[in-house]
Amino acid sequence: MRKFIFIDGTHLKNQFGGNLLIATAQDGNFQIYPLAFGIVDYENDASWNWFLTCLRDQVPDTTGLNIKKKFSGKGLKKLFEKTTKAYRVSEFTKLFVEISTKKPRLATYLKNASFESWFRCLFHGNRYNIMTTNNSDSLNQVFRETREWPIILLLEEIITTLSRWFYERRKNANSCPTPLTIDAEDIMRQRYEQSRYMRVTPINLSEFHVKSEPLDGLVNIEEHSCTCQEFDIDKIPCVHGVATTMYRGVDVYSLCSKFYTTKFWRIAYAESIYLLPPKIEWLLLEEVKSQDVIKPVVLIPSGRPKNK
Repeated sequence: MRKFIFIDGTHLKNQFGGNLLIATAQDGNFQIYPLAFGIVDYENDASWNWFLTCLRDQVPDTTGLNIKKKFSGKGLKKLFEKTTKAYRVSEFTKLFVEISTKKPRLATYLKNASFESWFRCLFHGNRYNIMTTNNSDSLNQVFRETREWPIILLLEEIITTLSRWFYERRKNANSCPTPLTIDAEDIMRQRYEQSRYMRVTPINLSEFHVKSEPLDGLVNIEEHSCTCQEFDIDKIPCVHGVATTMYRGVDVYSLCSKFYTTKFWRIAYAESIYLLPPKIEWLLLEEVKSQDVIKPVVLIPSGRPKNK
């Protein structure tokens, strides 16, 4: 997996309430890859600390944000999203000036929140092409109706769903004939078509100037980088990089991150997820059997009872 984790929480709608915390990643085919689920009474600092501590035990931290605040203004949302997704610092600077002109308060807020947290071209870590929490939102939708069920049934449904996903994706990955995953291969095919008529001028053994519209690119084939920064950030050759590989006769796949390869895609789904056996067959540890689990307190809300 690309080392990028999405986290989110959603309300449970059963009689006891509570929250479902979710951590996911993305496989090399840009599909949701579930990492962990946690059920807590409230979504607060203590529950998130517990959940992330458990997650760290399974997914060790390694070297290698999501803040919401509402600002109104015509066209502001699209302008902000365009600014966050800019690869070039020059493009970001131009767009941020526009934000500052239209909504000075928003510009001040973003500065105080740190540019590195919001904008792709200024982020210090590896963000790849990931800019939203759509992963978590999509998974919330998958279990939207299930969140009304009792907790044991909810967990069984989560396991059943993941078991089916792993089977289907393992089958797709094993039958994929290309070096890269299906979606990554589509990206490379589009970039190949865009780069076919670009003019490449060698500067030295590793650097090449690529003429394109609207902006040129200076590619360093050894460092896997380009001044457009798409190559650097997404870890997959940009159009300028593809043009350079064709000029140099270099295998374009050798410049792609291993996380986009079919080999890694297959490894991600190599293991199977088994369903829960009948309750009578559960093998419980003695320390678990000895615990006295108290029935959760049903919180009765004030006001008129709801019909549903």
